[in-house]
Amino acid sequence: MKDIKKYFILTLLFLSVLSIIFTITSCKSDTSTIKDFTGENDIVNDSTEEWRNAYIWFLGEFYIDTHDDNIYSFSLRDFDNNAIPELIILKSDMMNDGVLEVHFYDESGIYKIGEYHDPKVAAGYRVSDNPLFPGLFTLWWGGGKEYYGYLTVVESELIYEDVWLMDRTKESPVQTEISNNEQLIAESVNAHPPYDYPDNLLEMHLVNADNILEIIMSYS
Repeated sequence: MKDIKKYFILTLLFLSVLSIIFTITSCKSDTSTIKDFTGENDIVNDSTEEWRNAYIWFLGEFYIDTHDDNIYSFSLRDFDNNAIPELIILKSDMMNDGVLEVHFYDESGIYKIGEYHDPKVAAGYRVSDNPLFPGLFTLWWGGGKEYYGYLTVVESELIYEDVWLMDRTKESPVQTEISNNEQLIAESVNAHPPYDYPDNLLEMHLVNADNILEIIMSYS
């Protein structure tokens, strides 16, 4: 089993290296992009590519070692706007109850920042193009009320904040602001339009060999 695990992970890493080499070779054949790979604009170097190999290795081990009835998916999101995305892993069961984990990479390895228990995984996570809000907008409901929140990373710690709620137990819906951050409230409201709008949903991908390589290598 250990030999199979090692072979699987090494194969993923080998394929990722080939993909990087192919990208560099293709760009160097175009004189208009050669400058992107030299001097201060060098975008294919250890600091920008090591996180890809680290996440591929990490998810490869996770894929091999996980044996239960839960559904596992993953995504990438740059919570702290430092050009290296955090790795999101979502575990959900058949009842749509789940746990979202966020991991970050630095030169010494991959570390878990924190986790968020999500009772309504099916609602998904909304994202914004506004660089001031790189986190995830959440939603769960119960007892006729909808609870809207925000997940972000502050000083390498996963932080959840209640933002606002919608009470539908009254004759007419009542919206109550919880956060003191008016801009965050407005962004959350915009992220959850009053109709089914999939365009700003964070795309999650099942943890499997094909997705691990494709999603991580295509992230930009």
